[in-house]
Amino acid sequence: MRGEFVDIRGTRVYYYAAGTRGGGDPIVLLHGFPGSSHSWRLLAPLLPEGRRLVIPDLLGCGRSDPPPVAVHAEAMVAAQVATLIGVLDELNVGRAAMIGHGLGGALALRIACTDPDRVSALATFATGPNGSRPRNIARLAGAAAPLAHLVGAPLISSFLHGSAVRGFAVREVGLRSLDVTLRSYGSAGTALGVVSLRHHLTILRYACCTPDAAALSRLRIPTTVLGSALDPFVAPAEIARLRAEIPGATGVSISDAGHFAVEDSPERCAAAVAAVLSVG
Repeated sequence: MRGEFVDIRGTRVYYYAAGTRGGGDPIVLLHGFPGSSHSWRLLAPLLPEGRRLVIPDLLGCGRSDPPPVAVHAEAMVAAQVATLIGVLDELNVGRAAMIGHGLGGALALRIACTDPDRVSALATFATGPNGSRPRNIARLAGAAAPLAHLVGAPLISSFLHGSAVRGFAVREVGLRSLDVTLRSYGSAGTALGVVSLRHHLTILRYACCTPDAAALSRLRIPTTVLGSALDPFVAPAEIARLRAEIPGATGVSISDAGHFAVEDSPERCAAAVAAVLSVG
């Protein structure tokens, strides 16, 4: 895998590229929060050979620049979508399979709804439908958004580390992963870290990421919706509701994984992705 920056309208976005061209549409992997491109390290090598992989850091995550300051959560989500489309254009990716976890899944669905010709297949992991509210500690994390500028990025990052690790079925995997993915908020400096954290926590708080049911009902793209029995943040009923809103979508429930199934059970997740890619 090789990593590099791409400039999108003055904003630097970091991404990894891997695989080869010619075996089908590229695969774009979009992580959730708190995460980064590092979140796909276990799943990416298991995906079907012969396809180009594009694995970006969302704005405010990993090595990418902080997002623009915005007042409304909807504007924040729109900024993420516009930047991702800019990355694909810059890399000459006209059509791709979109695989997303959490927020990444919601962003993939948004791109598919606004530009369906751009997406050949979809897979979402632990992504709830429009209006759903994360349960338990994730809700508390969302409530911390207005306080981020008061308590600072390091303290909020520490809180998120202790909270998010509950989303891993394998605690040791979670501890190692979060040590990497949350590091960017501290290394970006206090001011920049607060901007990034507040951005993501606000999106989480208002849960406005996934397109509404009317938009999803118009999708005609091979889609699989994955959830996990041990997910403490997104209830199985919410995963089922999202699946029901997408015509023809298949569903997979992973019994031994938590919210971060792509790291808890990468083999099962890779098999589900391969299945939907074979259709798309």
